[in-house]
Amino acid sequence: MNSKRQILFLLFLASISMKFQCDKDVGMALPIAHTFEESVTINPYKLNYSIGDTLFLNLTIPGKKLLDTKTNTRILFDSVSFTSIAQVDLLYNNPFVANGPLVKFVFPLGISANTGTGGPQSYAHITYGCVPSADYTLSLGMVLIEKGVFGVSFFNTAINQCFNNFFKNSSLRFTFNVSDTHKQ
Repeated sequence: MNSKRQILFLLFLASISMKFQCDKDVGMALPIAHTFEESVTINPYKLNYSIGDTLFLNLTIPGKKLLDTKTNTRILFDSVSFTSIAQVDLLYNNPFVANGPLVKFVFPLGISANTGTGGPQSYAHITYGCVPSADYTLSLGMVLIEKGVFGVSFFNTAINQCFNNFFKNSSLRFTFNVSDTHKQ
């Protein structure tokens, strides 16, 4: 009977200790400190391209001052790295066959990158920004290697402090600074 009591006592202790462990690692989400927005250009930007053409996504943030949409002012945000994804999606082709990369990415020096293809899309996952310069700049090339109608997107997934990789509690949204090519 003594061993039954010991087992019951141990089960009781285990259940009490488990109860005190619940939700220990769940914390409150920190509020977003800054919501930044920057424009990206596509060069050359035109309605029709041919296989072999190279498009460049260009981003320049002078003085490392990002536009905070909450205050509508530029804020010095030095010594950070940006992790972004450039993506090309096949929207239409006849026949609709996507069996490999749609573009070949051309990366500038000083960034970390990897590429992939999944279904009707090709993407580049890139990290840039931690370089000794006065501005944040990026010029990412995309050489078209397939025919079709494509959509291009560019978005940021993280902002981290250089050298220690701590997450900066801010977001960055990109907009394309282009006009409608269908209007003459």
